[in-house]
Amino acid sequence: MNCFGFDDLFIGMSAQFKRKIDGEMINGFTQISGDSNPLHIDSDYARRSGFKDQIAHGMLCSSLFSELVGVHLPGENCLLTDISVVFSKPVFIDDEVMVDGSIVQLSPAFKSAKIDATITNKNSEVCIRAKIGVVVR
Repeated sequence: MNCFGFDDLFIGMSAQFKRKIDGEMINGFTQISGDSNPLHIDSDYARRSGFKDQIAHGMLCSSLFSELVGVHLPGENCLLTDISVVFSKPVFIDDEVMVDGSIVQLSPAFKSAKIDATITNKNSEVCIRAKIGVVVR
């Protein structure tokens, strides 16, 4: 876990990590969220609906942005204050995704940062974009 303070941050600072979105994660998120839409939990239904397989919940995937800021950039000294998320392509069960973020703005007066982030699939296609705000000790 990173532990950057505000004074350690700079525009362009970035972090990334990979994660496989597996059935256990999807089932767990279904239980936590209550979202049991068959597109997420039934491969046959998802295929009949025109998709190659069951689709991971968008909010499950976007929860990886919490790991991005809370563990990697800036890490334990930050608190996520706001996030804007756009879903452009589905993430499917057993996809390995890359979560990537970069600091695009710093505000010394508020000890805050803005981070542009993406989640891409194995074909380097952007599936989710986010603009994230954090405050940093």
